[in-house]
Amino acid sequence: MSLPNLIPLSNYNTSECVDIAYEIFKNEIANAQLFFLDLPIKFPWHPPFDNKHFCFWHCITKSTESKQEKDRIPSIERCERVHWLKYVLEHANNNELIWC
Repeated sequence: MSLPNLIPLSNYNTSECVDIAYEIFKNEIANAQLFFLDLPIKFPWHPPFDNKHFCFWHCITKSTESKQEKDRIPSIERCERVHWLKYVLEHANNNELIWC
């Protein structure tokens, strides 16, 4: 098993990358009724950041020295991998769950 291809985002600015990744997150993950170990997965909206799911923002951003959520910065590389979330959840088992 190999991870899905990256989402090609090199021709977009950071804001566009975040918007594209968020559409993928909403369609493939947040609204997809995913399960892990036969339990439904919920993706919290609150507290929203920039009118987006909190967990999305946390997944596509990097921490800064302040360690404050409001100071996190978007990562194009993380945006390119946002659909890996679904893949990892669908291929995880009781013994192993990894996030690259």
